[in-house]
Amino acid sequence: MEGYQLRIALKEIPAVWRRVRVPAGIAFRALHRVIQFTMGWQDCHLHDFSSDDDPTVYTDNSEAIEEYEYYLKNPEELQHEFMRSILETPMKSSGSVKIDSILQRSGRLKYVYDLGDEWEHEVVLEDVVDLANAFPVCIGAGEACPPEDVGGPSGYMDFLEAWHDPRHEDHKNSVMWATSYCTLKAMSQSTRSTWGIFCHSSSATEEGNGRSRSSVTVYWNSSPTFWIVTRSAIDRKKSPNRHSAGTFATGSSAACWLNSDS
Repeated sequence: MEGYQLRIALKEIPAVWRRVRVPAGIAFRALHRVIQFTMGWQDCHLHDFSSDDDPTVYTDNSEAIEEYEYYLKNPEELQHEFMRSILETPMKSSGSVKIDSILQRSGRLKYVYDLGDEWEHEVVLEDVVDLANAFPVCIGAGEACPPEDVGGPSGYMDFLEAWHDPRHEDHKNSVMWATSYCTLKAMSQSTRSTWGIFCHSSSATEEGNGRSRSSVTVYWNSSPTFWIVTRSAIDRKKSPNRHSAGTFATGSSAACWLNSDS
């Protein structure tokens, strides 16, 4: 079965990355779910896909889609210049368009999750591959993703600074909030079902230094120290989960889950 090998990385924190293989013929919304579960997000917010060679945006923002379609049918109502710009960015449902033609043509996608915090991911097509099974597989990873609603890249830097400094005025609140967040995150995992994304257990070469390490990543863990894997965005000191900075958390084989529709 034909599929794609993709590398997904946070643009502002490139140490946070995943390498996945997905079947061909899936919709953008399905790819969105792959990214959500392999990165460790909670799918709490809207998302956008786009490419550099096409202004079209593939999104689950129904209001933006309805607005675009309305003015496309009623252009006479675009009375101001800033309103006319609405038609410059076609909006389509991420559940109605397959990734194949756009991905093969462009070779890379921009994926934005949470239009408030605006976590921008770079999705790069590395290879067209033959898949043994018709489900996504995560074959590599580096660093865990930030927590939800932390305020985007700049907010995450502030959060990490407070977390790592017991003398920081926000240290206690950061630890309390993080612990509460991870407890809710672990509980919410029990509701995930249907389409499995399996973590591939094998030896992998760490990007950047050639050292060998396990490619198994535990994406769900009730401990707040899991997803605060790295302090590398601030400095290269030891991270709180006892993994050295620059590595990613590893452990037993884990499975993440997706809904099978779209």
